[in-house]
Amino acid sequence: MHSLHHRAPACRTGALVLCLAGLLTLKEGTSRTWVPLVARRASEWGRAATEEELTQQVPTLYVYDHCPFCVRARMIFGLKRMPFKLDFLMNDDVVTPTKMTGKKVLPILKMDGEAMGESLDIVAKIDAIGKPILAKAADRKDIDQWLKDNKDLMRKLTRPRDASALYPEFATRAARATWVMNHPLSGSSFEEALESSEDPCYELSWLRPPGWDAIGCDWMRW
Repeated sequence: MHSLHHRAPACRTGALVLCLAGLLTLKEGTSRTWVPLVARRASEWGRAATEEELTQQVPTLYVYDHCPFCVRARMIFGLKRMPFKLDFLMNDDVVTPTKMTGKKVLPILKMDGEAMGESLDIVAKIDAIGKPILAKAADRKDIDQWLKDNKDLMRKLTRPRDASALYPEFATRAARATWVMNHPLSGSSFEEALESSEDPCYELSWLRPPGWDAIGCDWMRW
C-alpha cells in the first residue's frame, strides 16, 4: 500500500473553501466551539498509550489532500469531534482503492470491516452516529448554476497550482506526473493559465455565490 499517514499543509483557494462552507451546514444552536487537538494534547509527548487506546478501533479515511470531496468527508469528523485515522494515498496508486470499492475514486471510508465511497454518503453515515448536527440540504439551484458557470475558471486557477503544491499524494514524481496527465486544461497549458491568472485572482467578486451578502462570513469565525 502506497500511502502517507502524516497531515500535510493544505493549499486551498477561496473558491474551494467557499464551496465547502455550503456543503456542510450546521443546525441552528449547534456549538461551533473548537479546541485544537494539538493544544489539548500538548502535555502527552513521551507517554505510553493506554490499554484502551491500544485496542480502540477507529475509522480510516483514505483521501487526497487536493480533493474537495475528500475535504468534505474530513470536515464531518472534525465537526463531530470523532477520532479517525487519515490515510493519504499516492495519486498513482490504483490497486488500493480498487481493492476496497472497485475503482480509483476517493474519499473511501473503512469502518467496521466495510469500505464505502462517495463523500456525501460518508458524511451522512458519520453524522448519523450520535446526535446529528447537519441541517438538511437547501437544494439551491442558483448555487448549482453558479458552480457550473465558474467551473472552467476555478480549474484554471487551481489545477496549475495543485500541480506544483506539496501534497502528500504527490510525494513521488510518478504520482505527480500521473495527476498532471489526467487533469489537462481546456484550451491552455498549466503555464499559460498561471501567466493569465493574476487578474482573476485579484478580482474575487465572482467567488461570491448567490445570497452570499445575506449570510455573511460567520462560518469563518469558528
